[in-house]
Amino acid sequence: MQAKSSLAIIILAAVIVELTSALQYWYAYKGIKEETKHNAQNELDIKSLEISRVMTGVEEAANNFAWILERHLQNPDTIYGLSDFFLKHTKNVVGCGLAFKPHYFPEKGKWYEPYTKKNTNGPFKHDQIGKESHDYLNMEFYEKTVEYDKGIWTEPYFDNEGAEMLLCTYTQPIHDKNGDVVGVFGADVSLDWLSNLINDSTSNQESVKILLSNKGTVIACPVESLEMKTDIMKATSNMTDTGVVQLNQNMLQGKSGNATIEDENGEKNMCFMDQYKEKRVGPWL
Repeated sequence: MQAKSSLAIIILAAVIVELTSALQYWYAYKGIKEETKHNAQNELDIKSLEISRVMTGVEEAANNFAWILERHLQNPDTIYGLSDFFLKHTKNVVGCGLAFKPHYFPEKGKWYEPYTKKNTNGPFKHDQIGKESHDYLNMEFYEKTVEYDKGIWTEPYFDNEGAEMLLCTYTQPIHDKNGDVVGVFGADVSLDWLSNLINDSTSNQESVKILLSNKGTVIACPVESLEMKTDIMKATSNMTDTGVVQLNQNMLQGKSGNATIEDENGEKNMCFMDQYKEKRVGPWL
């Protein structure tokens, strides 16, 4: 009887030790997981704040400049000089332009869109880019700004006429003394700084960061060939986890949060999302 009791105690002790190890592993795993979530969310918040800081700065500068422009509409020849001043004192803006309603200045014709571009090797470059082949009157940035009568951010695009690079543009309506919209002012922001921010080599090397536009276009990611060439739905079309579809929908709806997604190798990945929280159209994480 004594031998049987000792054996039972040994078996019980072994089970307790094993359970204790399992609990330690579970708590360690939970702790690591929570720390990973915390670090990832912190990094996402920092990126979002930096994007917000830059874009808010551009908005405020453009809004203030629009007020100045509205007081100098009587003379179109002053526009380039004012634009030079705006670019000289505004960071992260590579160029700016004004698109006026048809024949606002009769001597300038139907399309008048004076554009000013920063030039690292010399003075600012001036050009009148409005013309029949560049009919801004039918372009989304002009139509929506006039329609909404407030500042908006455009979807990312490649500007062939003005800055000649990938851009996002913040546009602001210009009013005459009667309060009528007579034109649109646009401040162009290069996407290079966004790509550099997202792909910063000093950040977590085990994470993959993707910047999307409001419509889901991939603006910045570690694979440069995908930038501005695809959207998040196409980029994740090969993933079998049905949760990916819901995740994409949540992102396109501007929701923030996190989700766990299983990739094609069966490995689980935590995804965090956040948005540049403004009432206007804009890129977001």
